[in-house]
Amino acid sequence: MPTYNNNQMTRSIVIRTEPLTREAFAEFGHVIEAGGAGGASANQGTATRFNFLAPLVNLRARRDTSNSFNEFPPDRLRDPPARENVCVFKVRPRSMPFQVKLLERHKYSTQLFCPMGADPTFRYLVIVSKAIPYSPQHTTTFYPPDPHSIRAFIATANQAISYHPGTWHHPLISLGSANSSASATEVMQDFLCVVFERRVNQALDDEDTEEIFFVQPGMEDDDGILVYYDEREGKGVSLFELAKL
Repeated sequence: MPTYNNNQMTRSIVIRTEPLTREAFAEFGHVIEAGGAGGASANQGTATRFNFLAPLVNLRARRDTSNSFNEFPPDRLRDPPARENVCVFKVRPRSMPFQVKLLERHKYSTQLFCPMGADPTFRYLVIVSKAIPYSPQHTTTFYPPDPHSIRAFIATANQAISYHPGTWHHPLISLGSANSSASATEVMQDFLCVVFERRVNQALDDEDTEEIFFVQPGMEDDDGILVYYDEREGKGVSLFELAKL
């Protein structure tokens, strides 16, 4: 997998978290949550339904002239076509500050994550990045993430996310729950995931998932790309209070 050299980013990049909102996340994907305009009465008036909150996109299916995300891959990547993979991740909580060691993307598919049965105080970290812009000097169609564009969002228990095809992001990062009495390393959080994959039918090893690594030999835990809570952390404001702001 590709790896960044030290001359491709500064020795240390510090990123502060921000609340996850639809507007702030729009260029990377969709935030899926109830609320706002557009709710309709359902189930004989006992529920409110919010429709069409995010598309599910499979670019390794039949040709579709409405495609607005990427050029279609060659036929060998669509025969057989990718199929929907509805799966579950069990995720162990991580601590902050968080060192970003890698990012990944799914070039031909959206990827949706939804926390399952989470405590209301549960939070998770969503790290995303823009790709380095195209330039005439590029000799490849591979556009790696731009470390200086990385953003980190705090998501709540009632928020699901869906990444646009090709969005660079970090794998799931659970931050745990404020109400947990168990050791932080013992509390696993389930996430529902929906993604289109070919798995054993891949023509290329990284066809389903591309990864790039930032950590270099000899790099310390406090070097590289580090995510810290909002700058108000340590001033009497807890993580779970920050997420409500």
